[in-house]
Amino acid sequence: MNSPEPYRPALHFSPRSGWTNDPNGLIQVDGIWHIFYQHEPHSTVHGPMHWGHASSPDLTTWIEHPIALYPDALGTCFSGSAIETPSGEVKLFYTAHRARPDGSDFQVQCLVHADRGLTRFTPDQHNPIVGNPGLLVFRDPKVFWHAQTQRWIMVVTHGQSIGIRSSTDLVHWELESTFGEHDGQHGDGPWECPDLFPLQAPDGTTHWVLMVGIGSDSYGGGSGTQYFIGAFDGHSFVNGNRPETVLWADHGRDYYAAQSFFGAERPTTIAWASNWQYAHNVPTTAFRGVMTLPRELSLIDSQYG
Repeated sequence: MNSPEPYRPALHFSPRSGWTNDPNGLIQVDGIWHIFYQHEPHSTVHGPMHWGHASSPDLTTWIEHPIALYPDALGTCFSGSAIETPSGEVKLFYTAHRARPDGSDFQVQCLVHADRGLTRFTPDQHNPIVGNPGLLVFRDPKVFWHAQTQRWIMVVTHGQSIGIRSSTDLVHWELESTFGEHDGQHGDGPWECPDLFPLQAPDGTTHWVLMVGIGSDSYGGGSGTQYFIGAFDGHSFVNGNRPETVLWADHGRDYYAAQSFFGAERPTTIAWASNWQYAHNVPTTAFRGVMTLPRELSLIDSQYG
């Protein structure tokens, strides 16, 4: 008997139905891996974004859960991240997106409180916790704890650069710096879904890796993921290579908006296995969009001629 969904993958996560793109809120809690994702449950084309939710004990077998975040008065739910506080509380951060009267985008950052089972989600009373500073593209907050300065750090898209903010209470945020105006690959589309985390080199030294989705003009064509290796002191990221150096996390065409899991023992990422050049044209019927297989990241020594 022919499968009604011959293109549904066996190992890559895909939703039962509807559209999906960027992975959001990747976190490991009590041994369970959770992914949220950009989701339009009512259509197989991109539309009003919700956060879908799935979990796995092993990053191979996935259980799809009810939708976690719905559009509200602040807008639809664009990409973001998840963290666990030292006291065991789980928080989600996302971009609320809506259109201005002239049709242009307006985006702010929001906080949601979750239970440890990630079954209940309550928006913070202070939302939006970060207002728009006058940017057309201001989205995709990735939050993590910086032990050296004892503060939470948020990296967020500023269009063709990345803003770095800090907070002690997850509600009040201060701009520390920006990075990328003159570094790496720039195309017609914005930089998206930033992520910043430390990795240890073979010689024992620690380096910080900043990953950025680039909406167009990537190595494989269309959208892709580039990265920078450098230093981060809790205030600013310093590129360890020349500004014109371009490093790609994948040289194919289906690795976009990569994000790492908060709480994982080793840096582990999942990305969207598609490309904005053809994402709406894949031959599935009940759903569109799948996630990549997970990757554990490490640094190696290499020489480029």
